[in-house]
Amino acid sequence: FPSSAPVDSMIDLSTLLLYLPPLSLAMRLTKSYFDNAGWTYGAINPQEFVHDTLGSFYPSSTLNPSAINMDFHTSKAQRAHELALLYMIFSVGALVDLSQPSLVEQSERYHILAKAAVCMESPLVGASITLIQVLSFMFTYS
Repeated sequence: FPSSAPVDSMIDLSTLLLYLPPLSLAMRLTKSYFDNAGWTYGAINPQEFVHDTLGSFYPSSTLNPSAINMDFHTSKAQRAHELALLYMIFSVGALVDLSQPSLVEQSERYHILAKAAVCMESPLVGASITLIQVLSFMFTYS
């Protein structure tokens, strides 16, 4: 990482989506992130993140009713980067969740899923603001 070719082609975006937590946990981790660590990454607006990113991966929820149509307008690389950002928010949110006992293992699992999502497509192709945000999270996390 970064490489010029995707990692193991046996893993695809639909496989990574299987590891998304239930919406209630996703909302708790997102809230934990924005309440306890969001100030470190001021470039992410909480309302936009919940509506656009979280809502697009939980389309049956009321977070973003138009999310079902978003896949048609988003490239595979951009979608993977958005998933990586979501997993990094979960990862940091788990680390700073003051309402739960230590969630270090859960945090590390989300971090690994984020790395896998980034490597779905070469990071050197289709780079985006979202990818830069994800890499910033990863550098800080490590």
